[in-house]
Amino acid sequence: NAMFDVDNLPVIYMKVRLSVAGAGVPDTDHQFFMGLTDAVAAGPASGAPLDWLGFTNTSDGPGATGTGDWYAQARDASTGNPVSCGVAVSETNFSLLIIKVRANNSVDMLIDANVSDGISPTLCTTFTSNIEQTDMSALFKVDFDANSNAPSLEIDYFRAWQDDADGDNQALESEPPLVVD
Repeated sequence: NAMFDVDNLPVIYMKVRLSVAGAGVPDTDHQFFMGLTDAVAAGPASGAPLDWLGFTNTSDGPGATGTGDWYAQARDASTGNPVSCGVAVSETNFSLLIIKVRANNSVDMLIDANVSDGISPTLCTTFTSNIEQTDMSALFKVDFDANSNAPSLEIDYFRAWQDDADGDNQALESEPPLVVD
């Protein structure tokens, strides 16, 4: 079920490590996607989701070409190309990936590619267009080409919060008040 809405200004923290058996750092045969999507399934079967916001190691819009570097991407209706974060993926250290929605037309993407030396995220990019406006859910997706080495996506944590929903959320309004004795 969709849990995140850009109007509620979600903030997402993901600590992840990517690797490929026998190859180490991801390459052209391995594509990773982490963030938010409006798709219940992580469709299409391969490549980037049609509508999503997050981090990847792919250098092209459709998400077909994996690299050894981090990219941020905002993609709405298949429009929106990845932006290089200028840092390499490490197969030995965890990375911290942060999505901060500031408004429905402004999203900061921050990254610390190696948290083993302390946490100091830097701004990768700020998206002001191609931001999906429908409700979204968490996304962790790995693609790899046939006959290639098996990929690994390790997730240390996924932390998320957002502002309260507007008054249209009947589930919140129908809950009885909490009574403390």
